Amino acid sequence: RFVAKAVFRSLLGTWSLERSLTSRLPTHPSGHFSGTARFLLRDKTADGLKCVSGSAPGEDPEDEGLATEYLYIEDGEFRADNGLVFRATRRYVWRYDEKKDCISVWFVKTDDAKRADYLFHEIEFLPPKGDDARGWKAQAGHLCIDDFYNVNYDFTFQSVNLKEWNIGYTVNGPKKDYTIAGVYRRQT
Repeated sequence: RFVAKAVFRSLLGTWSLERSLTSRLPTHPSGHFSGTARFLLRDKTADGLKCVSGSAPGEDPEDEGLATEYLYIEDGEFRADNGLVFRATRRYVWRYDEKKDCISVWFVKTDDAKRADYLFHEIEFLPPKGDDARGWKAQAGHLCIDDFYNVNYDFTFQSVNLKEWNIGYTVNGPKKDYTIAGVYRRQT
């Protein structure tokens, strides 16, 4: 318990990000992304929550308030193996729910990249195995119509702060077949 809170607290700020994408479909090129990821602390919002819980925060007398959240902004350059190079950016809303001790990641609205639209996934922290001193592992999943995103996280702490973390996606389905491996390192 409270691993999610420690991870969430430690995300604040700017990270360097290196990500490789390996596609098994000829219509989707493989390549490498290099850039930054920023976690910007902001006021709590209720965007998207009604579609998950059936009621918006504040409507339930037991509701103690909204989750703490970050606006995640990723920006950098993608170099495809076919030679194509372009600027790439992505945004999500990351939320921490203290009542559930849970981190959730949300897609942003296409017409307003600061507002959460719908849930991407909730991060499930796994119990440590044996003498694994590397950090905490976590997993998540997301079904996008017929394509499934299997997500794995690896969080490495130095003292009480995150030093580095990795995220891996395996995406399979009729329209997608690729893996992504990303490494986040604290900028100095």
